[in-house]
Amino acid sequence: MEPKVDEQGNPILDQYSEEGFVDCVFLIRDLAETPDHYKFHLQASLSDSVLGMDVELVKNIKSGFNS
Repeated sequence: MEPKVDEQGNPILDQYSEEGFVDCVFLIRDLAETPDHYKFHLQASLSDSVLGMDVELVKNIKSGFNS
């Protein structure tokens, strides 16, 4: 199923709502990679407004379990 998007192609945030929860779908823009990080901008639409955030993820984080 294709997500609904606004005029700029941003996914509309409240389209996957179920039992009081909303699965947030964002468009990844400006993806960049450095030796230690992934950097990108997430963008979506809600109530005719564009929402977004800049994200920086550290590479090579080892998985773990906290009992």
